[in-house]
Amino acid sequence: MADSSSICPSMAEAATVVEEITSMDSELYWAAAKGDIDIFKEDTELQLDQILTPGKNSVLHVHITASLTGETDFVNEILGTCQQLLKQSNGDGDIPLHMAARYGHENIVNLLIDRNKALDHDHCDLESGTVVGGVAAKEMLRKKNKENNTSLHEAVRFRHLGVVRILTREDPDYLYDANESGETPLYMAAERGYGDVVCEILSNCSSVAAGGPNRRTALHAAVIAKEKEITKKILKEKVHLTKEADDKGWVPLHYAVDLNHLSIVQILLHCDKKVAYSRDKEGRTPLHIAASKGNYKILRRIILLCPDCCEVMDNKGWNVLHHLVQRRAKWLLSMKLILKNPAYSYLLNVKDNEGNTPFHFLMSTDMAKRLLAHPRLDKMVFNKQNQNALDMASTSNGRVFGKRLLQDRLRKVGLRLSHRIISNTSKDGEKLDNDHNNVIQFNDSRKDKAIEGSLIAASLIATVTFTAGFTLPGGFVTDKGPLQGTAILRRNKSFQAFVITDMIAFVLSSTAVLSLLFMLLSKNKNISTFLFERAILLILWAMAAMVLSLMTAMLAVLESSLVLAILVLIIGLYFFYHFLAHAISWFNRVFAYGLSTF
Repeated sequence: MADSSSICPSMAEAATVVEEITSMDSELYWAAAKGDIDIFKEDTELQLDQILTPGKNSVLHVHITASLTGETDFVNEILGTCQQLLKQSNGDGDIPLHMAARYGHENIVNLLIDRNKALDHDHCDLESGTVVGGVAAKEMLRKKNKENNTSLHEAVRFRHLGVVRILTREDPDYLYDANESGETPLYMAAERGYGDVVCEILSNCSSVAAGGPNRRTALHAAVIAKEKEITKKILKEKVHLTKEADDKGWVPLHYAVDLNHLSIVQILLHCDKKVAYSRDKEGRTPLHIAASKGNYKILRRIILLCPDCCEVMDNKGWNVLHHLVQRRAKWLLSMKLILKNPAYSYLLNVKDNEGNTPFHFLMSTDMAKRLLAHPRLDKMVFNKQNQNALDMASTSNGRVFGKRLLQDRLRKVGLRLSHRIISNTSKDGEKLDNDHNNVIQFNDSRKDKAIEGSLIAASLIATVTFTAGFTLPGGFVTDKGPLQGTAILRRNKSFQAFVITDMIAFVLSSTAVLSLLFMLLSKNKNISTFLFERAILLILWAMAAMVLSLMTAMLAVLESSLVLAILVLIIGLYFFYHFLAHAISWFNRVFAYGLSTF
């Protein structure tokens, strides 16, 4: 019978490479944590460098971690007993100096450094008095753990300013490079907003690395963190960082513009105006970012300092005006800034890579009105697909109502649809017709469902409000006399409000039903669209009136119970909170652009 090792050699082999788990005696562990040196002095045969926890922490690691005050007595005594512990690493590659820097124990840091210097002195050349190797005194300060963090990285991470001061003054010439995460100490301090730490590093170190993840620098980090003072401090020492771009091709000014930090934008431009011309991987300058974001103040500041920056185009051939027109919102002031200056009038007719000028990308009638009023605009310009602004407005997936108004305005200035398409069988003509058909088929498919739902909603509201008109709250007068059959609460203000709002809801919903019926009978698409949009608006207002009528009816019958009446009012206002938050803004968009395509 074959032995087990021949049957399964891989298992036997694996068993031999399993590392033995180390452990520390509990009495020694708690003594180290408390700083009790006596137990270690009593047993002179202890090999302290061999007494380790499962994480390979020595008694010195344990003590530094557990210490709250940073007292040095235990550390001094234990190093006198076992000098090897000074530079012994744990499982994470941390030497005691890493731990002391991490927890901010300044006294222990000083002691460890002094001990290291004394150790180096023991290895001095007796004749010359110089340290053997020359760099031995700095070895411990520059030691990295498994995450490539030096002791300075650890001190910066937890903002231990005193430790940072000690370490940087002890080794001012060392260039602390990035750790495993790509962070240098300066970058970490800037990203976290540690202005005092940034100042200490810049003041004490003769050469400082400023790199961070994704090729960002400490200046990127300060700008993104909105740290104005840190940005100033870094620029004072490292002004060249304004030109450093990250993986996106963004310099710090791109981020300042994107995040709308006007004060930081001014600081960066004051240091170096040329960064305003920096292009990212898409060819966009900070001015393009400002235009696409609708940041008028920043746009104005950049243009005032770098007026010719408007000439720079991105990889699509878009200038600042292309980006402004595409913005759709917050564009008005920025557009005026461009249009009122004759020096920028040429931007109106600059074509992008597809031959489109900003005029091709019109989004609203208001925008068209302002552009058409400019005397230097080429209204009849065509792109490479032989499309003018009217063709683009007709084939875009814009809003129906706004699209119709926009088309009407463009027709009034002489534009014609498919002006250069001679025949529907031509290549361009087929493409244009197919685009129209696709939009119409898609619109009709969704609009049928919307019409059906709207008709049901309008009919339901009309039915409910009609019924409420004959079942008035409080009932009717039954006694014989001139008031027989009249409402009991007719003089109540809340009841009167109920009658009015109920009638408003009934009329609005009934009118919506009529609009939908006429829409179904109409063969004119423009009229049908208008009737449908009006019906939607009427239904929404009818719904609001219906909820209000119910609230007033409840108030009328609960007049004697004030607490209950107030509770009913509060519950009812929940509807109007959403109505005002969403519906009103939607109404404004409809009046400006029309409903979204269906």
